[in-house]
Amino acid sequence: MKRMTRVCNLILAAGLVGLGFAGCKLPTRNTGNEYQMAIFGQAATGGVQLTTQIQVPRASNSTVWIDDEPLIWVSDGLQRAELVVDKQGTEILRLWLTTAGSRQFEGVTSRYLQRNLFFLYPLPDPMQKGKFKTCCVGTYRVEGIVAARVLDMIPDASHAELEFIVEELNLKAGAQ
Repeated sequence: MKRMTRVCNLILAAGLVGLGFAGCKLPTRNTGNEYQMAIFGQAATGGVQLTTQIQVPRASNSTVWIDDEPLIWVSDGLQRAELVVDKQGTEILRLWLTTAGSRQFEGVTSRYLQRNLFFLYPLPDPMQKGKFKTCCVGTYRVEGIVAARVLDMIPDASHAELEFIVEELNLKAGAQ
């Protein structure tokens, strides 16, 4: 698997030279540890240069990794992941989580306070099903801004859909 990952990375590295955006999926295997891997290249908008490796496990007891650091820990929370580019060239990683997974995500953000990420998302209040509370807001410098937000919830508040948006944004030096 490591050899296949290296091969995939080499193909992507070569492809990024000529292509604005490239992604690669490892071969699907019928095991409990299947995952997708994608590399963010330069966005179609032109200004964002990201070389972020994202591994999205498909099984339960799974972790989403960005640049070899765990971004999100979920036991059975991660249902599906999808990497898309919208009409404006914005690169979006969409994650479908249970609300239990969303609350675990909330607990993870504190370790990223020293990283250059922006988190802003309403989370379902466990005491009020179907209603939201807003928490965990911070801005940090990166080549782009990554924002996480809840897109949709089904009425019984048992599932939430999150997305990460990578946008071109020039942040001022010294901005907090």
